[in-house]
Amino acid sequence: MNGRSRESIILLLLTASMLGAGVSAAAGGAAEDTPDENERTLEIDGDRRERIDELIDSLVEPDEPGIAVAVVDDSGLRYRRDAGVANLDYGVPITAETRFYAAQLSRQVTGAAAAVLMRDGELDSADRVAEILDDWPEWAEDVTVGHLLRQSAGLPDYFELIEVADISVADPLSLEDYLDTVYRAETLTGRPGSSVRESSSNYMVLAAVIEEVAGTRFDRFAERELFEPMGMDDTHVQVDRRRVVAQRAIGYELSGDEWAHAYLNTWQGYGDGGVYTTVSDWIRWDRLRREDPLDIEAVMRSLIGRDGRYAFGLRRDKWNSYSWVGHSARFMGFRHDYRYFPEVGASIIVFSNRDDLVAGRIAEQIATILLEEELARLVEPYSGTFYNGELDVEYRLTREGHSLYLERPGANRIRLSYTGASTWRAGSWRFSFSDVTADGEFRRFRLSTGRVRDMEFIRRTGE
Repeated sequence: MNGRSRESIILLLLTASMLGAGVSAAAGGAAEDTPDENERTLEIDGDRRERIDELIDSLVEPDEPGIAVAVVDDSGLRYRRDAGVANLDYGVPITAETRFYAAQLSRQVTGAAAAVLMRDGELDSADRVAEILDDWPEWAEDVTVGHLLRQSAGLPDYFELIEVADISVADPLSLEDYLDTVYRAETLTGRPGSSVRESSSNYMVLAAVIEEVAGTRFDRFAERELFEPMGMDDTHVQVDRRRVVAQRAIGYELSGDEWAHAYLNTWQGYGDGGVYTTVSDWIRWDRLRREDPLDIEAVMRSLIGRDGRYAFGLRRDKWNSYSWVGHSARFMGFRHDYRYFPEVGASIIVFSNRDDLVAGRIAEQIATILLEEELARLVEPYSGTFYNGELDVEYRLTREGHSLYLERPGANRIRLSYTGASTWRAGSWRFSFSDVTADGEFRRFRLSTGRVRDMEFIRRTGE
């Protein structure tokens, strides 16, 4: 049995081990759906709930800006918790109805809107922006819709352009103002398609493209084609800064020992921002990853590809042995993280209205609590003592919790990172394992560094 096959079996066993009945409601409420035989359901027992609660309580005091957390699997909501205050001026607590400024998570909405037009044959990733927007500058004539979606257009970031032009982000700016700022840049930062380089301009321009092709304002298109079909009644794209946003959370940052307003109500993002939403509505948005209710998954897959790392406002990455798809956000006191783990059918949503919390780190801490036994079980077959006879050197791989560490003579202990296909990395060093024993342990690995390839290490007898 090779390493890849063995890991596939482990993954199936891990998924099977997480199947179970519905769980009791967590703080903030939880669904108690009965999963069918095809659903992957996380077993979140009382101990795990208590540990996640303790994590949140250690981060947020009741009278501080706070956090909203949800864990969802194929059968529904499994954990929900709100903590802290949405508006310090009036002491309004964060609840399921609290509307957060989504910041960069808005790009997923813009990407999905583009996917709807692509699904209907009205837009194609190969379409040149110059053929859609009449006033598009010649210096960016090779930029395509696909480049915008993949963050590889090479457009300069309009936030930095605004700063250079001495324009305050507190000034009321429209979509036309943002576009004009980019048009006046007169040069690309790189050849379109040559590399992924995130720029707020990409999804702002994409929103303008969607408006032109759809023949209607972007916010109205998103409402009709996305939010209404998904049942997201508390989500909208803010195009009028005077609009009253019920249950709005305010973004905060620490100024010395005091909390201060960080979010400017005059700010109005477009395409790369602009969305207001609730955790409850984002749980509905999460259905796109599982059920494809808008029939756009095939369009997304055709562009992002197996090796694609960014498209449609989504990033593909790995955490320990699990892949995830999602995005983080940080803007004017708001810090959010959304990631879907396809191998286990689970999503973690973290919304926060305070700049000192790292939402992605919190999501990973929650994932560790939920999956630590499975992670440890996956790491165990790699631990042991391995020997290379040509160099007469012994390397020891040790497991600590769900992590794997390298111990070697005359060097500091190093934590390895799993990259898939029975392969681990430590900087430029790559460890490729093979040859599984009857006990399920890997018998050997090949080590490749920057200038050396495939040095073979064999497991010591009895290890």
